[in-house]
Formats: sequence, structure tokens, C-alpha cells
Amino acid sequence: MAKKMLTLEEAAKHLGITKNYLYQLIHRRAIPHYKPNGKMVYFNRLELDKWLQRNRVEQADGVTNNQNQEAQ
Repeated sequence: MAKKMLTLEEAAKHLGITKNYLYQLIHRRAIPHYKPNGKMVYFNRLELDKWLQRNRVEQADGVTNNQNQEAQ
């Protein structure tokens, strides 16, 4: 079973970005994160997955993946 909470290093790897860019996102408060003791930063895996899926871009023909699967 996958860990629910991730460290900074684990979150950067999960997102496929550098730790430096993740620090920038944290500083801008552009990504959901937790600082329980004011120093260490943690991330909820499910929240990161939702964050990744924001601002969905439709296919050029306007057909979604669900519509493609239903047609088959």
C-alpha cells in the first residue's frame, strides 16, 4: 500500500519535478502542503494527485476518454 503522506523528496519524485521547483510552489502557496512543526514539509498523496489533475485540457476533437471508451 502506498504511503498517504510524502516528504518533500518523495513528493518531488511523485510529481516528476525538482525539489527546487517544489520549494518555489510551496513559497507561492501554489500547492497543498503541511508544516506541522513549522519546518518539515509534508504532502498528502491524494491532494497532490488532485492538484496534478486540475485545469484539464480537452482533446482537440472535443471527445473525452469516457466517450471513447463508451463507443468501443
